[in-house]
Amino acid sequence: MTRSMRRTQQSTLAAATTLSVVSVLSACSLPSVLGGNASCSDPVKVNVAVSPEMRDIVHAQAERIAGQVCAAFTVNAEESAATANRTPGKDAPDLWIPDSPLWSLTANQKTTDAYEVEDKPVATSPLVLGVPKSLVDSKKIPTGSVPSAEILSKAAPAFMMAKRDISSPTMMTLLNTWQNAGGRRPDELRAAKVMLPVAASTATDDALYSRAMPGGSGAPVVFPASEVGIAAFNKAHTDTPISALAAKEGVSSLSYLPARASASDERAKKASEELIKALHSEDSVKALKDGGFRVDGQTSVTVPEMPAEVKVTMDAPTANQLRQFGALMQKLSQRVRMLVAIDSSGSMMSPSGYGNSRIELTINALKDALTYIPPNTDVTLWQFANNAKFGAHDWRQLMPSTQVTAADGSLLPGALKMKQSFNSLIDSVGGGTGLYDTIWDAYTTARGTASLDTNTIVVLLTDGRNEDDPNSIGLDNLLSKLKSSRSELQPVKLVLAGLGPQSDMDALRKIAQAANGSATLVDDKTTFLDVIVGSLV
Repeated sequence: MTRSMRRTQQSTLAAATTLSVVSVLSACSLPSVLGGNASCSDPVKVNVAVSPEMRDIVHAQAERIAGQVCAAFTVNAEESAATANRTPGKDAPDLWIPDSPLWSLTANQKTTDAYEVEDKPVATSPLVLGVPKSLVDSKKIPTGSVPSAEILSKAAPAFMMAKRDISSPTMMTLLNTWQNAGGRRPDELRAAKVMLPVAASTATDDALYSRAMPGGSGAPVVFPASEVGIAAFNKAHTDTPISALAAKEGVSSLSYLPARASASDERAKKASEELIKALHSEDSVKALKDGGFRVDGQTSVTVPEMPAEVKVTMDAPTANQLRQFGALMQKLSQRVRMLVAIDSSGSMMSPSGYGNSRIELTINALKDALTYIPPNTDVTLWQFANNAKFGAHDWRQLMPSTQVTAADGSLLPGALKMKQSFNSLIDSVGGGTGLYDTIWDAYTTARGTASLDTNTIVVLLTDGRNEDDPNSIGLDNLLSKLKSSRSELQPVKLVLAGLGPQSDMDALRKIAQAANGSATLVDDKTTFLDVIVGSLV
């Protein structure tokens, strides 16, 4: 991809380095308007960092006013995440125009009040999902304004995001998706399905755009993109334009809010103020609109399928939202050790009510769950019935702890091994339900490898109630042992799922409460796949 494309494309936070596009602008033939003892023989040096796609416009305005304010502006095109990591007062800019205030907020969290952030953005650019022409032509992916649920169901297989800590489109899209869930568990689960595959993504925004080009590296994908970025790409690739796909409930937006370094001297601050004013001038506004940016909601550029009215639900996260989301993503990025125990008692061959047996319904959900399992996940697979069937225990191990996803989220051979183990489930259904002993054995087994840096989970699904012999651990004893075994240093999340109304949900809820876990009824509103995904968030 050429350097010029990088400058005009939407913010690509792929590289934490300053681009080699630097201009030093000064003029000392005119009197200073800054006051004091400043003179044009002594221009104030002002370092400016700007998101690459806006660099040329800022450069033009800095060049226009340099003589008027007797300033030497150095304009650096730099990815916003890179600027956020600079040390204020040392190598940070005097004036910074990131593509999102999330970065100035991040910088101010690292160093208190490092930047004074303006109230009015220079420009904005709504964030949508970019759909390459080949995917549009396939008619499998919708475009335009579509409900979130439809986007998740139809676009998810082709969905990909860039690395979140360098990409504004990724971060803002994820923040908005989680905010739109509004604490509603079904919506949070749908949002989690988006977040899980990208928890450890290493892709860059540039790489995702390159997939939309003929002969690009990799198959085309649906990805978060700004209107200005899509417009720049389409201008350079008229034969293979990208179309917009926007959630009807609302989208996030880039917002180019200027930020002045608190540590800058007064002359530099005043020169920065003048440049900010110039960026709101009539000729600057025209240049911004012509470049695909929005000013006061208006742009001069058309992006295919961009909704006429774009509802923006987030353009600037709060500090609390950023903290909460950071904690969530850190959790999703942890290594996962999951023990999955599936009821294979005789009743699991009964009809599920959805056209197949309960065991088949469960296995299909497990296969689907592989799409959403995060990077670095190990899975142990058990089936359980009773000890009359399996001997010493009420369960048998179908697959030992096996890594099923790599560090980049891709499926490993262990995932195929897991799928093959499912055949053993179908072929060996029968017997009673040794529920309580299996829960205790699974919990203690998982606790043996649990640690603070690992997300250790036990997921158990049953369609009935405990039917074990009189020597079973018993409910009261199980509850007591779970309560006394909880450990902050070896945390285990116990997730119980009851399949259908005949499940003993009263007992499952008591057991989950004792272990500080959860118990969910799987029905027409909540699937077993939801339970698997929910166990991770």
